[in-house]
Amino acid sequence: MDRIAVALLVGFLVIAGVAGLIAGSGPSHLAVTVLHAITLAVFVLLAAFSIPTHKRNAALWTLIGAQYVLVLVNWLALMANYGEVARTGATGYVFGFPTATFLMIAGTAFTALPLVAIYVFGFRRFIFSHEDEARFEAIVRDARASEALQTDTLNPDSGAG
Repeated sequence: MDRIAVALLVGFLVIAGVAGLIAGSGPSHLAVTVLHAITLAVFVLLAAFSIPTHKRNAALWTLIGAQYVLVLVNWLALMANYGEVARTGATGYVFGFPTATFLMIAGTAFTALPLVAIYVFGFRRFIFSHEDEARFEAIVRDARASEALQTDTLNPDSGAG
């Protein structure tokens, strides 16, 4: 595992622990908050680990960190809203939706923006570079040449017209 990924995971856990202490009441709430934060971190890190190791750099980890912060903020807002509804029995409304529903629909969609940025703006940098494309084209060219050679060897009359 990359050292940066480990440092990010530790940072995520510290942030989650502090957020759990602020938002919660007692150690059991903190444990649940940290467990959920770890689960969210795993999903975000899986996206990062789908990118080849040699292409992971500080810019990528910054976007992955932003992704995690957005996911964590959305999740904490959602949990705070659920807690408020449980305590008071009342809910607010955003654009005609109950706040929790709005957070689930819009909040979850917006948390994916850093991943979209990585794929759209960083496609050649992180996903499929020009060098990758050249290697792929060479593999396809070699495979086709090998296939043509096999066809000519197995069927010598195929070239005669």
